[in-house]
Amino acid sequence: LYINKGNTLILASMFREAVVAYDLALEVNPDSEPARINKEIALEEAGEYQELADYLRSEIDRLGRTPDLSLRLGQALESNGEVNNALVEYDEGIDLPEQSAELWEAKARLLQMRGDLQGAIEAYDRALSLNEGLVHALNNRGSALYMLGRYEEAANDITRATQLDPGLAAAWQNLGPTLYHLERYEDALDSLERSLELDGDNSEAWNDRGNVMGKLKRYDEALRSYTKALEIEPQGAMAWQNMANTQMDIKRYQDALSSYERAITLDGNNPGAWVGKANALSMLGRMDDSVAAYRRGLELDPESDVTWNNLGFTLGQMGIFEEALECFEQAIELDIGYIEAYKNRGNALLSLYRIQEAEAAYREALALDEEDAEVWDLLGACLLQEGRVDEALESIEHALSLNDEVPKYWNDLGKVKKEMGNKTGAHKAFDK
Repeated sequence: LYINKGNTLILASMFREAVVAYDLALEVNPDSEPARINKEIALEEAGEYQELADYLRSEIDRLGRTPDLSLRLGQALESNGEVNNALVEYDEGIDLPEQSAELWEAKARLLQMRGDLQGAIEAYDRALSLNEGLVHALNNRGSALYMLGRYEEAANDITRATQLDPGLAAAWQNLGPTLYHLERYEDALDSLERSLELDGDNSEAWNDRGNVMGKLKRYDEALRSYTKALEIEPQGAMAWQNMANTQMDIKRYQDALSSYERAITLDGNNPGAWVGKANALSMLGRMDDSVAAYRRGLELDPESDVTWNNLGFTLGQMGIFEEALECFEQAIELDIGYIEAYKNRGNALLSLYRIQEAEAAYREALALDEEDAEVWDLLGACLLQEGRVDEALESIEHALSLNDEVPKYWNDLGKVKKEMGNKTGAHKAFDK
């Protein structure tokens, strides 16, 4: 009778009262499995995780530890916010002679949540070696691999998860950004479309769809995707930032500035939004405000070589070449292979009439990429200032052999030919 009463109370969502009924049933018959099982269910549904954990500990004392009881106790402790204790329980169960794929999976998920991605991957490996059909383990291992930048491996895992369970929206959503990073944009779009067919109210999937549409240069659709994401989650700072990035791509700089500011209002500690705002301000000619925004971005992320380079470029446009030079040198210190920073360093040195140092900077850039037409042109202009006309001609002609569709290269060629006294050749180059 007490069990039936408890069952009725559960159906009525009166979980606390159901627990009392099952306790009364257990007073009558302490060995009643239905009462014990249903009491556990009622405690979980009632959100009484501390009491549930205590109850499961008493079950372990009564029955002895088993993998299943260790798993259930760990889950109760997790739900109660006792992550470290949950991990201890999972390890206790793992140490038993009987191996449990579910325990390894639970441990892996906790490690992943704590940021120990390599430890999580190793635990997922153990889980999947015991049961290769654990769909969520495959999907979550794929997510961990993605976070480590191991995109091919991630794509393999997540694709396998979608094959095992085509209805798992989370796997299709995870597959989208993974394929995006592999530059498989059409496949990424297909995955996100599948995710949204299964769960059309997922703002993150709409945001990811916008990113893919941007790469496909389908900018109107990208903006519509971000708008949809924000309809679902108006506080989505990343969607505002991504919308702003797309608005920058299509030269809607004032709209981009407004979107970056919305992102910053929602998350003022995101350096990417501050740097984006600085880029928009620079394009709008508001150089002082742009510099201030770059400096705020660097306060939040002082290791960003791109931000140092962009700040230097803006300072250079303002004629503040010495400070710009310091910025470029900082960018190069952070990334010795950053070609753009070498170019800009050379330009700043040239503006300071430190011509030989500028030449050295351009040659350092060419050592990194000898097929960069812009650097060959910059080197040629530098050599012209040094009076090394023949070398300047050779350098600029090489730039044009790599790319003859840039007006500046033809203009610089005209300057060299004019300096050489070749007026006809100069006019032809200027006309081009």
